[in-house]
Amino acid sequence: TVSWTYLGQTMVIHKKFDPQSVIDEIERSGVTFTTFIPTMLQRTLRILEDGPARDMSSLRRISYGSSPVPPGLARKAMDLLGCDLQQRYGLTECGGQATILTPQDHRDMVNGKTSILTSCGQETPMVSIRIVDADGAPVPPGHEGSLQTRGPYTIRNYWQDASPQSFTADGFYCTGDRVVRDDAGYITVVGRDKDQINRVGEKIAPTEVEDLLLTHAAVRDASVVGAPDDRLGERIVAYVIPSTAAVDSGEVPDAFTLRGFLREAGLARFKIPDDVLIVDEFPTTAVGKISKKDQRLS
Repeated sequence: TVSWTYLGQTMVIHKKFDPQSVIDEIERSGVTFTTFIPTMLQRTLRILEDGPARDMSSLRRISYGSSPVPPGLARKAMDLLGCDLQQRYGLTECGGQATILTPQDHRDMVNGKTSILTSCGQETPMVSIRIVDADGAPVPPGHEGSLQTRGPYTIRNYWQDASPQSFTADGFYCTGDRVVRDDAGYITVVGRDKDQINRVGEKIAPTEVEDLLLTHAAVRDASVVGAPDDRLGERIVAYVIPSTAAVDSGEVPDAFTLRGFLREAGLARFKIPDDVLIVDEFPTTAVGKISKKDQRLS
Protein backbone atom coordinates (compact mmCIF):
# COMPACT_ATOMS: atom_id res chain seq x y z
CA THR A 1 0.00 0.00 0.00
CA VAL A 2 2.92 2.38 0.57
CA SER A 3 4.07 1.96 -3.03
CA TRP A 4 0.52 2.56 -4.32
CA THR A 5 0.32 5.76 -2.28
CA TYR A 6 3.71 6.87 -3.61
CA LEU A 7 2.47 6.38 -7.18
CA GLY A 8 -0.64 8.47 -6.48
CA GLN A 9 -3.07 5.61 -6.94
CA THR A 10 -6.53 5.62 -5.40
CA MET A 11 -7.14 2.75 -2.98
CA VAL A 12 -10.55 1.41 -1.99
CA ILE A 13 -10.33 -0.59 1.25
CA HIS A 14 -13.09 -2.78 2.68
CA LYS A 15 -13.09 -3.97 6.28
CA LYS A 16 -13.83 -7.55 5.26
CA PHE A 17 -14.22 -9.56 2.08
CA ASP A 18 -17.70 -9.89 0.63
CA PRO A 19 -17.85 -10.95 -3.04
CA GLN A 20 -21.02 -9.02 -3.79
CA SER A 21 -19.54 -5.84 -2.32
CA VAL A 22 -16.36 -6.35 -4.34
CA ILE A 23 -18.32 -6.67 -7.58
CA ASP A 24 -20.37 -3.59 -6.72
CA GLU A 25 -17.18 -1.63 -5.94
CA ILE A 26 -15.45 -2.60 -9.19
CA GLU A 27 -18.47 -1.48 -11.17
CA ARG A 28 -19.08 1.70 -9.14
CA SER A 29 -15.48 2.94 -8.77
CA GLY A 30 -13.93 1.62 -11.98
CA VAL A 31 -11.39 -0.46 -10.08
CA THR A 32 -8.45 -1.46 -12.29
CA PHE A 33 -6.45 -3.75 -9.99
CA THR A 34 -7.31 -5.91 -7.00
CA THR A 35 -5.77 -8.62 -4.85
CA PHE A 36 -7.44 -11.93 -4.02
CA ILE A 37 -6.67 -15.38 -2.72
CA PRO A 38 -8.09 -18.28 -4.78
CA THR A 39 -11.10 -18.88 -2.51
CA MET A 40 -12.07 -15.20 -2.89
CA LEU A 41 -11.77 -15.51 -6.66
CA GLN A 42 -13.95 -18.62 -6.68
CA ARG A 43 -16.69 -16.95 -4.64
CA THR A 44 -16.65 -13.84 -6.85
CA LEU A 45 -16.85 -15.85 -10.07
CA ARG A 46 -19.75 -17.87 -8.72
CA ILE A 47 -21.84 -14.72 -8.27
CA LEU A 48 -20.93 -13.46 -11.74
CA GLU A 49 -21.89 -16.83 -13.27
CA ASP A 50 -25.22 -17.13 -11.48
CA GLY A 51 -26.29 -13.49 -11.36
CA PRO A 52 -27.17 -10.75 -13.85
CA ALA A 53 -24.54 -9.25 -16.16
CA ARG A 54 -22.17 -6.78 -14.49
CA ASP A 55 -19.72 -4.27 -15.94
CA MET A 56 -16.22 -5.48 -15.01
CA SER A 57 -14.55 -3.81 -18.00
CA SER A 58 -12.39 -1.48 -15.89
CA LEU A 59 -10.54 -4.38 -14.28
CA ARG A 60 -7.12 -4.94 -15.86
CA ARG A 61 -5.42 -7.37 -13.52
CA ILE A 62 -5.99 -9.54 -10.46
CA SER A 63 -3.04 -10.44 -8.27
CA TYR A 64 -3.47 -13.43 -5.99
CA GLY A 65 -1.47 -15.47 -3.52
CA SER A 66 -1.69 -18.20 -0.88
CA SER A 67 -1.97 -21.07 -3.43
CA PRO A 68 -2.13 -21.70 -7.20
CA VAL A 69 -5.41 -21.58 -9.09
CA PRO A 70 -6.37 -24.55 -11.28
CA PRO A 71 -6.17 -23.86 -15.05
CA GLY A 72 -9.96 -24.15 -15.35
CA LEU A 73 -10.45 -21.45 -12.73
CA ALA A 74 -7.84 -19.23 -14.36
CA ARG A 75 -9.52 -19.53 -17.75
CA LYS A 76 -12.93 -18.85 -16.22
CA ALA A 77 -11.59 -15.72 -14.49
CA MET A 78 -10.03 -14.41 -17.68
CA ASP A 79 -13.22 -15.06 -19.65
CA LEU A 80 -15.69 -13.65 -17.11
CA LEU A 81 -13.61 -10.70 -15.97
CA GLY A 82 -11.67 -10.01 -19.15
CA CYS A 83 -8.47 -9.29 -17.22
CA ASP A 84 -5.01 -10.70 -16.61
CA LEU A 85 -3.98 -12.80 -13.62
CA GLN A 86 -0.70 -12.82 -11.79
CA GLN A 87 0.32 -14.93 -8.81
CA ARG A 88 2.68 -13.68 -6.11
CA TYR A 89 4.47 -15.67 -3.46
CA GLY A 90 5.92 -13.84 -0.51
CA LEU A 91 5.92 -13.08 3.17
CA THR A 92 5.72 -9.91 5.21
CA GLU A 93 9.31 -10.59 6.29
CA CYS A 94 10.60 -10.28 2.72
CA GLY A 95 8.55 -7.25 1.69
CA GLY A 96 5.49 -9.18 0.58
CA GLN A 97 6.74 -10.58 -2.73
CA ALA A 98 9.56 -12.95 -3.61
CA THR A 99 8.29 -14.65 -6.81
CA ILE A 100 5.79 -13.93 -9.56
CA LEU A 101 3.87 -16.06 -12.04
CA THR A 102 3.26 -13.46 -14.72
CA PRO A 103 0.16 -12.79 -16.85
CA GLN A 104 1.99 -14.36 -19.80
CA ASP A 105 2.67 -17.45 -17.69
CA HIS A 106 -1.07 -17.70 -16.98
CA ARG A 107 -1.91 -17.41 -20.67
CA ASP A 108 0.65 -20.15 -21.39
CA MET A 109 -0.83 -22.27 -18.61
CA VAL A 110 -4.42 -22.19 -19.85
CA ASN A 111 -3.09 -22.90 -23.35
CA GLY A 112 -1.50 -26.13 -22.24
CA LYS A 113 1.87 -25.42 -20.59
CA THR A 114 1.51 -28.08 -17.91
CA SER A 115 4.95 -27.67 -16.35
CA ILE A 116 3.89 -24.53 -14.46
CA LEU A 117 0.40 -25.58 -13.34
CA THR A 118 1.33 -25.61 -9.66
CA SER A 119 4.15 -23.07 -9.78
CA CYS A 120 4.30 -19.70 -8.01
CA GLY A 121 6.72 -18.44 -10.66
CA GLN A 122 10.28 -17.17 -10.66
CA GLU A 123 12.01 -14.79 -8.28
CA THR A 124 11.36 -11.10 -8.74
CA PRO A 125 14.08 -8.53 -9.48
CA MET A 126 16.43 -7.75 -6.57
CA VAL A 127 15.36 -10.92 -4.71
CA SER A 128 17.73 -13.83 -4.16
CA ILE A 129 16.32 -17.28 -3.48
CA ARG A 130 18.06 -20.47 -2.52
CA ILE A 131 16.73 -23.91 -1.69
CA VAL A 132 18.61 -25.93 0.90
CA ASP A 133 18.52 -29.27 2.67
CA ALA A 134 18.38 -29.86 6.43
CA ASP A 135 22.10 -29.07 6.71
CA GLY A 136 21.82 -25.80 4.79
CA ALA A 137 23.45 -27.13 1.62
CA PRO A 138 21.89 -26.11 -1.75
CA VAL A 139 19.78 -28.77 -3.46
CA PRO A 140 19.76 -29.23 -7.26
CA PRO A 141 16.73 -28.55 -9.50
CA GLY A 142 13.98 -31.12 -9.12
CA HIS A 143 14.78 -31.82 -5.48
CA GLU A 144 12.70 -30.67 -2.53
CA GLY A 145 14.19 -28.33 0.05
CA SER A 146 13.54 -25.38 2.35
CA LEU A 147 13.24 -21.97 0.74
CA GLN A 148 15.38 -19.06 1.93
CA THR A 149 15.11 -15.54 0.52
CA ARG A 150 17.11 -12.33 0.72
CA GLY A 151 16.60 -8.88 -0.74
CA PRO A 152 16.63 -5.16 0.04
CA TYR A 153 13.27 -5.44 1.81
CA THR A 154 14.05 -8.56 3.88
CA ILE A 155 13.97 -7.94 7.62
CA ARG A 156 17.14 -8.54 9.63
CA ASN A 157 15.51 -9.79 12.81
CA TYR A 158 12.27 -9.83 14.78
CA TRP A 159 11.64 -7.30 17.52
CA GLN A 160 12.50 -8.87 20.88
CA ASP A 161 12.49 -12.32 19.31
CA ALA A 162 14.32 -15.29 20.73
CA SER A 163 14.38 -17.39 17.54
CA PRO A 164 17.49 -16.35 15.57
CA GLN A 165 17.23 -19.64 13.65
CA SER A 166 14.86 -17.79 11.29
CA PHE A 167 17.86 -15.94 9.84
CA THR A 168 21.17 -17.09 8.39
CA ALA A 169 24.53 -15.46 9.00
CA ASP A 170 24.60 -14.09 5.43
CA GLY A 171 21.19 -12.39 5.67
CA PHE A 172 18.77 -14.95 4.24
CA TYR A 173 15.36 -15.40 5.84
CA CYS A 174 14.24 -19.00 6.39
CA THR A 175 10.62 -19.07 5.22
CA GLY A 176 9.66 -22.50 6.55
CA ASP A 177 8.21 -23.39 3.13
CA ARG A 178 9.26 -26.52 1.28
CA VAL A 179 9.68 -26.02 -2.46
CA VAL A 180 11.01 -27.53 -5.67
CA ARG A 181 12.62 -25.50 -8.48
CA ASP A 182 12.63 -26.88 -12.03
CA ASP A 183 15.34 -26.47 -14.67
CA ALA A 184 13.66 -23.32 -16.02
CA GLY A 185 13.72 -21.65 -12.60
CA TYR A 186 10.02 -22.01 -11.78
CA ILE A 187 9.35 -22.65 -8.10
CA THR A 188 6.56 -24.83 -6.71
CA VAL A 189 5.59 -24.75 -3.04
CA VAL A 190 4.96 -28.31 -1.85
CA GLY A 191 4.12 -27.52 1.77
CA ARG A 192 5.33 -26.09 5.03
CA ASP A 193 7.70 -27.79 7.41
CA LYS A 194 5.05 -27.59 10.14
CA ASP A 195 2.28 -28.90 7.83
CA GLN A 196 4.04 -32.13 6.87
CA ILE A 197 2.15 -35.16 8.11
CA ASN A 198 4.11 -37.86 9.96
CA ARG A 199 2.16 -41.11 9.56
CA VAL A 200 3.93 -44.17 10.96
CA GLY A 201 7.28 -42.52 10.24
CA GLU A 202 6.41 -41.59 6.64
CA LYS A 203 6.47 -37.90 5.71
CA ILE A 204 3.49 -36.79 3.58
CA ALA A 205 3.12 -33.38 1.93
CA PRO A 206 -0.57 -32.34 2.12
CA THR A 207 -0.35 -30.50 -1.22
CA GLU A 208 0.34 -33.75 -3.11
CA VAL A 209 -2.94 -35.24 -1.91
CA GLU A 210 -4.85 -31.95 -2.31
CA ASP A 211 -3.67 -31.49 -5.91
CA LEU A 212 -4.88 -34.97 -6.86
CA LEU A 213 -8.26 -34.49 -5.17
CA LEU A 214 -8.73 -31.25 -7.13
CA THR A 215 -8.50 -33.18 -10.41
CA HIS A 216 -11.77 -34.98 -9.55
CA ALA A 217 -14.62 -33.36 -11.49
CA ALA A 218 -16.91 -33.31 -8.46
CA VAL A 219 -14.39 -31.58 -6.13
CA ARG A 220 -14.32 -27.79 -5.88
CA ASP A 221 -11.75 -27.50 -3.10
CA ALA A 222 -9.71 -29.76 -0.83
CA SER A 223 -7.62 -29.38 2.29
CA VAL A 224 -5.53 -32.13 3.87
CA VAL A 225 -4.16 -32.09 7.42
CA GLY A 226 -2.62 -34.41 9.95
CA ALA A 227 -4.61 -35.19 13.10
CA PRO A 228 -3.15 -36.79 16.27
CA ASP A 229 -3.53 -40.56 16.42
CA ASP A 230 -2.33 -42.87 19.20
CA ARG A 231 -1.56 -45.73 16.80
CA LEU A 232 -0.34 -43.94 13.66
CA GLY A 233 1.26 -40.84 15.17
CA GLU A 234 -0.86 -38.79 12.79
CA ARG A 235 -3.73 -39.85 10.58
CA ILE A 236 -4.45 -38.15 7.28
CA VAL A 237 -7.70 -36.20 7.15
CA ALA A 238 -9.04 -34.75 3.90
CA TYR A 239 -11.73 -32.06 3.92
CA VAL A 240 -13.54 -31.77 0.58
CA ILE A 241 -15.97 -29.16 -0.73
CA PRO A 242 -18.00 -30.67 -3.61
CA SER A 243 -18.53 -28.77 -6.83
CA THR A 244 -21.78 -26.89 -7.42
CA ALA A 245 -22.63 -29.25 -10.28
CA ALA A 246 -22.19 -32.30 -8.02
CA VAL A 247 -24.44 -30.79 -5.36
CA ASP A 248 -27.11 -29.75 -7.87
CA SER A 249 -27.16 -33.20 -9.46
CA GLY A 250 -27.13 -35.05 -6.15
CA GLU A 251 -23.90 -36.82 -7.13
CA VAL A 252 -21.62 -35.72 -4.31
CA PRO A 253 -18.80 -38.29 -4.02
CA ASP A 254 -18.41 -40.14 -0.72
CA ALA A 255 -15.23 -41.03 1.16
CA PHE A 256 -15.03 -44.51 -0.40
CA THR A 257 -15.25 -43.09 -3.94
CA LEU A 258 -12.62 -40.42 -3.35
CA ARG A 259 -10.16 -42.82 -1.74
CA GLY A 260 -10.62 -45.16 -4.69
CA PHE A 261 -10.03 -42.25 -7.07
CA LEU A 262 -6.73 -41.45 -5.35
CA ARG A 263 -5.60 -45.08 -5.55
CA GLU A 264 -6.40 -45.23 -9.26
CA ALA A 265 -4.52 -41.95 -9.75
CA GLY A 266 -1.40 -43.67 -8.44
CA LEU A 267 -1.14 -42.17 -4.96
CA ALA A 268 0.93 -44.37 -2.65
CA ARG A 269 -1.11 -46.44 -0.22
CA PHE A 270 0.35 -44.77 2.88
CA LYS A 271 -0.70 -41.35 1.54
CA ILE A 272 -4.38 -42.25 1.09
CA PRO A 273 -6.45 -40.24 3.64
CA ASP A 274 -7.69 -42.20 6.62
CA ASP A 275 -10.72 -39.90 6.81
CA VAL A 276 -12.46 -37.97 4.02
CA LEU A 277 -15.01 -35.43 5.23
CA ILE A 278 -17.44 -33.68 2.89
CA VAL A 279 -18.07 -30.11 4.08
CA ASP A 280 -19.77 -26.94 2.85
CA GLU A 281 -16.87 -24.61 3.64
CA PHE A 282 -13.46 -24.45 5.33
CA PRO A 283 -12.61 -22.50 8.47
CA THR A 284 -10.61 -19.42 7.51
CA THR A 285 -8.27 -16.94 9.14
CA ALA A 286 -8.93 -13.20 9.38
CA VAL A 287 -7.36 -12.70 5.93
CA GLY A 288 -9.40 -15.47 4.31
CA LYS A 289 -6.81 -18.25 4.20
CA ILE A 290 -7.74 -21.82 5.13
CA SER A 291 -7.12 -22.35 8.86
CA LYS A 292 -5.48 -25.78 8.97
CA LYS A 293 -4.95 -25.32 12.67
CA ASP A 294 -8.73 -25.35 13.20
CA GLN A 295 -9.12 -28.34 10.88
CA ARG A 296 -6.58 -30.33 12.89
CA LEU A 297 -8.51 -29.65 16.05
CA SER A 298 -11.99 -30.41 14.67
